[in-house]
Amino acid sequence: MSTETYEFYETEFGFKDWIFTCSGTLQFDYTPAEPDEPFGYMGATPGHGEMFEDITVTCLDEVEWEDEDGNLIKDMNYLPVDIDELKESIEGYFDANPDELKE
Repeated sequence: MSTETYEFYETEFGFKDWIFTCSGTLQFDYTPAEPDEPFGYMGATPGHGEMFEDITVTCLDEVEWEDEDGNLIKDMNYLPVDIDELKESIEGYFDANPDELKE
């Protein structure tokens, strides 16, 4: 297992009836896939696919969204949602879509 980082740019996330376009950095633990071991005297040991665990947003560089009037807002001081909840939503997105973490 190794600790990896991934930078995402201008990625759209839906959260609480809002659409946010975000850029930032994730950190996660990565375990490469291992094939099945051949069948032997004691049986075979099944392999596993690659694993991405403990996905965490370490930096949220930029967040954009449109307000109710269609104005583009880029100032995170005016986020209409809690920043920690938005980070958890982003982490959940990448947890559900680990193929996006591959370079």
